[in-house]
This record gives sequence, C-alpha cells and structure tokens, in this order.
Amino acid sequence: ATGFSNAMSFAPLRIPSLYRATGGNPRFVTEALASDRCDGASTTLTRALLAQCRAEGPRAFRVLTSAALMKQPFAPEPLAAILDADPTSLTEELERLCVRRILRVDGLRFRFRYELVRQTLRESVSPARRRLLEQRLGQLCAAA
Repeated sequence: ATGFSNAMSFAPLRIPSLYRATGGNPRFVTEALASDRCDGASTTLTRALLAQCRAEGPRAFRVLTSAALMKQPFAPEPLAAILDADPTSLTEELERLCVRRILRVDGLRFRFRYELVRQTLRESVSPARRRLLEQRLGQLCAAA
C-alpha cells in the first residue's frame, strides 16, 4: 500500500493527519487516539520514544539527536563532520540504528523511519546545542 492509500484509510475517522503524524505505526496511532492528539506525541509517548533512543547508548543518542536536526534524508559525511567522527564508523552506527528500526536507508543516505521520532528528538535538543550544530552544519555547507 502506498503512503497515500494509508493516509486515506484514516479519513473515515475524520483524522487525515493521523498517518502523517504517526507513519501508520500501530503503537503511535493507538497512543494518538487514546490521548486525542492526532498531530503529535503525547507526553507519555514522547518519554517512551526518548527512552528507547537513549537505550541505544550515549553515542547513538548523540548521533540521533544530531541527525534529527538535519534535512532528511541525510548523508553520513556531513553528520560525521558535525560530530567529529570517523565517517566509516559513523556509517556502521547508522546501519545498526537501521537494524534497530529507528532509521532506514534511503539510497546513499539515511532517514528516520518515523517522522514522529525525529520530531521528538529535535524538540529534545536544547536551543544552545541546536544553534551550535546548525552553525557547524552551515559552515560545512559553505566550505563545500
């Protein structure tokens, strides 16, 4: 089924934004319906998503929060430069996070499997860290 048909399947519920917000993930859909929040994550789901990402380890959580600030899909090389990481090692970590079903491969790039996870991680980054990472990314883009 295409994303369009999945989005349309929620139309009879009068919540067409549900698929966009949840990616059709049954856990996310159930939580959204239970909390009457069809446009994003409840506090309970937000905490659970952050805990799941943190459980991958400190390095992975840092990779995920940084990747969440990047335009999707993202290439591993700019992310490696932002994190001062070896590109090969970082790519291996990104592949591991794909196996863990947090990210997915998109051609030669990666992206978050669910936009809701990305958005949750983006919102968890402090404004100061966001500014620093975005400045670093801007410098890298200007140098390229």
